[in-house]
Amino acid sequence: MTKLFASLATAILGLAVLAATVAPLPAAAQDDPAGQVSRTAGAPLVQRGGELLAATPGLPVEVDDLLITDARSRLEVTLADRSVVVIGPASSVLVVSLETAADNTREGTVLDVVSGILRATVTPGGSFEVRARSTVVSVRSTEFTVEAAPDRVSALVLDGVVTVADPGHEVPPVQLTRGFGIDIFLDAQARETDGQPGEPPGEPMVADVHIWGPQRVAATVLRTRVP
Repeated sequence: MTKLFASLATAILGLAVLAATVAPLPAAAQDDPAGQVSRTAGAPLVQRGGELLAATPGLPVEVDDLLITDARSRLEVTLADRSVVVIGPASSVLVVSLETAADNTREGTVLDVVSGILRATVTPGGSFEVRARSTVVSVRSTEFTVEAAPDRVSALVLDGVVTVADPGHEVPPVQLTRGFGIDIFLDAQARETDGQPGEPPGEPMVADVHIWGPQRVAATVLRTRVP
C-alpha cells in the first residue's frame, strides 16, 4: 500500500511539472502589443472585426483595427517604438501594418486615413507610411499631419522631412520640410490657377505646395491634440 501511494505521488508530481511547462505565460510575460491606446478625449471606438470596443487607455491596437472618433472625441495611440499617433475628431483610421523587431524597433508601419485627420510624431527607425486615398506620405523620423477631406488630401510638416506622392492624381514624389504643406485636390477642374488680368484661367491645379499660414497651422495642431 505504501508503495502504491508513493507511485501515485510520483505520478501526480510529474503531471504538475508537465502542466507548469505547457501552461500559458501570464499576461505580464507575454509579448508586448505593437501599439496601445494611451490617451483619449470623449468616447472614441475601435472596430475589430464585427465588434466595437471602447478605446480606453491600455487597450492593445492590432492590425486591421479601425480607429474611430466622433465630432467630440480624440484618440492617442503609442506604438511599441514610442511613435505617437493622435487621431482628431470625426475621423476613421485603419491600421494596415504594425511590424516591430524583437527589441521593439520599427520595421514598418502603415496607417490609412479613411476620413478625417491624424498627427504622427515618428521616432527614428524603419519605414512609416500614412495613406489617404491614393496619396502616400512616407517618413523615417518626423512630425506631420495628414487629412482626408471631402475635396482634397492635405499634409503638413511640423518637423523633419516627409515625402508625398499621389500616383492616382499623377503627383510625383515631392519632399516637404518644416512649415510646408501640400493640398492635393480630388477635382482638379475645381481648382484652376489664376490667369493674368484679361486672360483666361490657367491650367487646372492638381497639387499646391506652399508654406502654410500660422492660423491654418494652429488650427490643424489644435484638432490633433488630446486635451
